[in-house]
Parts: sequence; structure tokens; C-alpha cells
Amino acid sequence: MPIRTAPEHPTYDATVQRDNQKSPPSVKNVYDREPLLIPQLFEDALPPWYQRRSGIILVGLVVACALAAVAGVAHFGVGGTAERVGRVSAAIMRTFANIVGH
Repeated sequence: MPIRTAPEHPTYDATVQRDNQKSPPSVKNVYDREPLLIPQLFEDALPPWYQRRSGIILVGLVVACALAAVAGVAHFGVGGTAERVGRVSAAIMRTFANIVGH
């Protein structure tokens, strides 16, 4: 009586020939390749934003702008602060336009 189990198929493709030279393996040969290794996958993680120099400088800049806004509103009022911020912004844009225009 014959065995009814499926025959074992080879784990390679007989139509693909091995390349014994030092060149990289053929893309078609999916069975005889080295596994893909990603070196240092979790080695070079960046520190948190608050421990980086750029993060500290950014937080300092935001705090300085907030303190300047509070001091401006306390001294000049909301309207006066908005007017001065507008003048400073226009001067910055004018300077930028002069630099880029030349």
C-alpha cells in the first residue's frame, strides 16, 4: 500500500545555480543567502530632547521670549507690545530682504 503523505520538497530551487565566486549572491537565489543583519540597531539611540544641547537652547529661547512678552505687556500694555513686536518684525524682514536682494 503506498504512503499517502506528501513527498518532502527540497529546500532549494534546482533551477538556480550557486555562484561560487566572490561576487554577491544572485537576487533570484532566495534559499542560499546570508540573513539580513542590521548592525547596531539599538546601539546609537539619541538621548532625550532635554539632555541634548539643542533642546536646552530651544527651551531657553522659548523661556526668554515668554519673559520678554510678559515684561512687554506689563510695561507697555497689550496694544503697545503688539505695536513694538510689529515694528521689530518689519525691521527683521526688511534686513532679510536687503541681504537676499543683493
